[in-house]
Amino acid sequence: MVRGIDSAVNGMEGIITYNDVVSNNLANINTPGFKSSKLVYKNIQDMAISQNSPNSNEQTYVGSLSAGGVVDSTLLDMKQGPIRTTGNPLDVAISGKGFFEVQTPSGTAYTRNGNFIKNADGFITTTDGYQVLGGNGPINIGATGKTSNDVNITEDGSVYVDKNQIDKLQVVDFKNPEALQSIGNSLLEPAGNVKPITATNYQINQGAIEQGNGNTIECMVNTIQGSRTYETLAKIIEATEKTLSKSVNEVGKLKV
Repeated sequence: MVRGIDSAVNGMEGIITYNDVVSNNLANINTPGFKSSKLVYKNIQDMAISQNSPNSNEQTYVGSLSAGGVVDSTLLDMKQGPIRTTGNPLDVAISGKGFFEVQTPSGTAYTRNGNFIKNADGFITTTDGYQVLGGNGPINIGATGKTSNDVNITEDGSVYVDKNQIDKLQVVDFKNPEALQSIGNSLLEPAGNVKPITATNYQINQGAIEQGNGNTIECMVNTIQGSRTYETLAKIIEATEKTLSKSVNEVGKLKV
């Protein structure tokens, strides 16, 4: 019986984490470049169940019983989000695989959020002020005398100002992009010493951004399912406790 309570508790802890992930996905539905998260579960332990043979002292294998599941890891859902036209020449969206490189105080980060602006020094940056990297480093389109309308970004990411190419957006990919870790503001970083590779299967769309790939209805349904599962597990614990209490207080009680 106690084993059943332990299994239910493990399940409830997993549902709490699950609801946190779903809530975060729902909150970022409209965040450009946002990639939804999904949980991977694993069994704590599969225990062998056996019984005594009727005619001998040998144990007969009956089957296995799981002690419950726990969250093993969190992965990103890298499916393409909808591309929305904005008309802003510095907005760019990636169709296909790949990530933009941006320079942060902690080092290089990666993003699908192409909602870029020009800062006072003429550098293309994210809305948080991180410089966007090209093949030659941070991309500068000119601090004065130039407007965003003077910038043309081609399908391969080449950046032109007044028809002169000044650089090319650094677009990279990873062998296992689902394992990237979110560091906030639609920025991602690889785990450990994983290195990026040059992206090949992509197209840059100027004047557009990729929206988050979450689905509002799916998130709402998952939230309801998570809540109902949590309530069911709580009822299992309550019923098990009542049975255990009855066993302790009534079963085996001697009458005199």
